[in-house]
Amino acid sequence: MVTIGFDKKLYIGSIGIIFLTILIIAVVNFYQSKNSFLAKGQTSIQNVSDVLLKTIQLKYNLQKEKIDSDMGALVSESRSNGNIMIVNARTADMNVYPINSGTKEKITIPKIIFGLEFATDNFVTVDKIGQFSTSDIALYQLHDNKLIKVSSNIKDKDDSRLIGEYYAPDSDTYKSVMEDKSYQFITKTGAEISMQVLQPFKESLEQNIVGAYSITSKILTADLVELINKVTVGGYGYSFICDSAGQILIHPDKAYVSMKVQDFKDGKDILNKKSGFAVYGHDEKTYYAYATYFQPWDIYFIVAVSEGELMTGVNKQILTGAFISGVIALIIGILIIGFMNRQLMKNMNGMATLAKEVAKGNFQYTFAYEAKDAIKDTVDSMNEMVKGLAQMIRDLNSGVNTLSSASGELNRISDKMTEGSELTVSKVNTVASAAEEMSVNMDSVAAAMEQASTNVEIVANGTTDMSKNIEKVSQNSNHTREITNKAVEKAQQTSKRVSELGRAAEAINKVTDTINGISSQTNLLALNATIEAARAGEAGK
Repeated sequence: MVTIGFDKKLYIGSIGIIFLTILIIAVVNFYQSKNSFLAKGQTSIQNVSDVLLKTIQLKYNLQKEKIDSDMGALVSESRSNGNIMIVNARTADMNVYPINSGTKEKITIPKIIFGLEFATDNFVTVDKIGQFSTSDIALYQLHDNKLIKVSSNIKDKDDSRLIGEYYAPDSDTYKSVMEDKSYQFITKTGAEISMQVLQPFKESLEQNIVGAYSITSKILTADLVELINKVTVGGYGYSFICDSAGQILIHPDKAYVSMKVQDFKDGKDILNKKSGFAVYGHDEKTYYAYATYFQPWDIYFIVAVSEGELMTGVNKQILTGAFISGVIALIIGILIIGFMNRQLMKNMNGMATLAKEVAKGNFQYTFAYEAKDAIKDTVDSMNEMVKGLAQMIRDLNSGVNTLSSASGELNRISDKMTEGSELTVSKVNTVASAAEEMSVNMDSVAAAMEQASTNVEIVANGTTDMSKNIEKVSQNSNHTREITNKAVEKAQQTSKRVSELGRAAEAINKVTDTINGISSQTNLLALNATIEAARAGEAGK
């Protein structure tokens, strides 16, 4: 990351943010769309269930009309033969047993006659009606507090008639008949479920209730089974029927007929609602179902579709749509980011150019930025900094020029001082030579010039000291030259030392004047000594 440029980092970061945003939106949209499609799927399931319910209601109404029609035909047929009577002189032996029980007992029962046709243990009347109907036609007779089936058009496997079952006095059926009321109810025999209607009939003379007509119509008919097997939701899912106890009665898969809805995961929720949605699991699948309780038949109609079937093609459609919209959004985002990045980098490059120009020494270069933001503040600060640097450079150049001038002046002074020192050294050397010559001459006149010799020796010593001082002055002059070369860095110190050097130069001039005076006096003394020596010589002669 350290070696990646700012513009690339900006691109990568911006694209990453866009991609992450698109991903989050896609995930949220996926689940929202999924929930929306599930809701639509549930609506479709409910619509199919509503259509199925209307179809069932229509079948129920047709069934009820058929039962009423068959009942009317049976009543008309029984009464058309004449009066209804109990003939005690004519009896029939019959094995009877309670409804839904196999415990039989053998009884003797008097026969009922319809006009000239016996009904008990006789099947002419029921067969006549049954040949034009798909319903079960039967006659019940009251005897010994039992409502016994004494005639039926239904045959058993051995071709015997299915008679002998009875309703006990404590049953609702018996009570309704004894109250002279028609009674409609649901009967169940194994997997068979039927709707049965009983209508009491009376003896013609005494008008006592002696029995009841019975019409039984199967509910789980072949056409209903076919209908249930065909009902799907757009070709997906299935429908099935179960009773109020949860026993599955009709299912496209025969293996389910032996099961109960309670065997499904959360299947009991189906029975907890008279009408509504339920979600259950089976075979590692989740099913969305709409259950409708049909009270006249005491059964539930369920339309169910697995979640996988509901979402068939939807996930792909959602993902495809999310991918396309994401790619479009990403492309647009990249273009926008590219444009904005170019604008931003244009300003950054402008500031970089300003810095480069300043580095080259071009303090006249400026960079303008119009927008009022942090970049403008930065650009304005840089422009002000450049102006400040330009002014500092101008001030520095002016100071350097001043220091350069002072350095030149100091160099000239130093040169003059050096020349003066060299002249002084030359004069001192001359004095030393003269003193040496004088010393030789004085030896020759030592006796006469003892006092003069002493003075000359003093003068020689003074001259030697003066020579040393002159050499020190020369050294100081050279040192002054070195200090002058450092005058740019130590201008203030140099100025002070220049003043000191000026005073030293004045002192040197004074010393030089003194030396010149001493030299003149020495010359005079030497001349005088020479004259005296000459005079002495003349006197010696």
